[in-house]
Amino acid sequence: MRWLSRFLRSSIGAKMLMAVTGAALLLFVIAHMLGNLQVFLGPSAINGYAHSLRMMPGLLWTARIGLLVAVVLHIVSGIRVTSLNRAARPERYRGRQYRAATMASRSMPVSGLVIFAFVAYHLAHYTLMWVNPEFKTFTDDLGRHDVYRMVVTGFSNKGVAALYIIAVGLLCSHLAHGIPSFFQTLGLRHPKFTPAIEVLGPAIAIVLFLGFAAVPVGVMAKWVTLAGGVG
Repeated sequence: MRWLSRFLRSSIGAKMLMAVTGAALLLFVIAHMLGNLQVFLGPSAINGYAHSLRMMPGLLWTARIGLLVAVVLHIVSGIRVTSLNRAARPERYRGRQYRAATMASRSMPVSGLVIFAFVAYHLAHYTLMWVNPEFKTFTDDLGRHDVYRMVVTGFSNKGVAALYIIAVGLLCSHLAHGIPSFFQTLGLRHPKFTPAIEVLGPAIAIVLFLGFAAVPVGVMAKWVTLAGGVG
């Protein structure tokens, strides 16, 4: 196992680990967005979806632990890559010109840590319900946890909604650069497909941003209300 340890500590190994964990987290983000969008189908749909997940505690907690491990490994490998890059180039170039690097790529370490901080808050808000303990008492007519009411109540706070949208924007900026980097790190890029890969990252990021932002926007615009679903 020493060879694996040495490999993961190397620049290539750290980049590979960051790419693989990033891909796993992207799949979760897509699934999470699709789950969130069920709020537009009304209380029955999203409450039923949430209830079905609660009925599979083993699978749910396995996924949660797996995601936590992926997040930690992704952050650690990202810090490792940044550290190795700086060590390889101890002196910054004078008059550096960012010709190839984009704002998204230059801000990857910072945006990643900010996103992690937001995810911690988001979990405390909607999963652990520490921010609004009253969420634990929300139930619908069928006795299920009323996720619909929880979402509408939470995003009725404009500050929370704005914070969520800003954080999602940072996440999508992170993904816009991270997705093309995934293909490059795993050696899957080819001059023939490079233009499509460069477009793929921003395209997926835009779709995810619109999907996630639609929920708080829908609540604030009164398209989704407690009065009876989508208006």
